[in-house]
Amino acid sequence: MRFLILYCVYALRNLLETAKPYLMNCIRMPAAQTLLLFSYSVDTNASVTRIVCDSWLCLEFPVPETGCELLCRAIKLRRLWAKLLSQKLTGNHTHIHANQHNG
Repeated sequence: MRFLILYCVYALRNLLETAKPYLMNCIRMPAAQTLLLFSYSVDTNASVTRIVCDSWLCLEFPVPETGCELLCRAIKLRRLWAKLLSQKLTGNHTHIHANQHNG
């Protein structure tokens, strides 16, 4: 399933502080996917047509399947990311394939 990206957020890599601050190396990222990956908390309604990130930013999906699919993908990526980070921090460098499905 492909998603149309209508809204973007900008990720900042560097801030050059002179007399005026300058944003350097900004990266445009898809808003819904970025919010679902980096939010501390994610809440939804029963039909997954509304997703609230960090208790203040609401994403609305007119088609419930779209919100559900994005949320499922984000959950899988967050689990994989947490597993990889845990392995990195504990020194266990077992190779994990990105396409591995962990339920």
